[in-house]
Amino acid sequence: MSIDQSDVTVITGKSFQFTATVTDATDTSVTWSVSSAIESDKGVIDQSGMYTSVDMNSLSASAATLTVTATSVEDNSKFDSINIKVEKKYYMIGINSSGDSDPAYLSVYNGKLYFSADGGINGYELCCYYETTGAVEEAADIYVGSGSSFSSYLTVYNGRLCFRVYTDTDGYELWIF
Repeated sequence: MSIDQSDVTVITGKSFQFTATVTDATDTSVTWSVSSAIESDKGVIDQSGMYTSVDMNSLSASAATLTVTATSVEDNSKFDSINIKVEKKYYMIGINSSGDSDPAYLSVYNGKLYFSADGGINGYELCCYYETTGAVEEAADIYVGSGSSFSSYLTVYNGRLCFRVYTDTDGYELWIF
């Protein structure tokens, strides 16, 4: 029997699907386990082989080596193990493909991260980061067109996102989202 993957690196807080091949057996199912020299580094693996690493703050160093093992259900003397690496990764979210997006005034509202940034098309506008997809979208084009609203001083008040914006017509004003 063998684990089908090798040279696996998993980023903290992310998951990876392992598979195994069992030959010369009636029952080709396996049980999965993960081990580590440091218990807090190991994460979890379910019986379908889906491994989920610990979050970035739980990893004891910038990287850790773990052992993933698949054991034949039919014959537990048949098993395979591989070493995997779990790494902390800090990554950049690309907002403006033509230059500096200059994100500022970050605030969490309704479980999403809102901020002011230059997306490269409509100038500095209110943007939103979606953790589940990693996408950044313009939340509102307040100063319509290529002008900038310069959304700033974002804060949540009474369950609403409040911030300062600029338009040629009104100058700086309070907006509620």
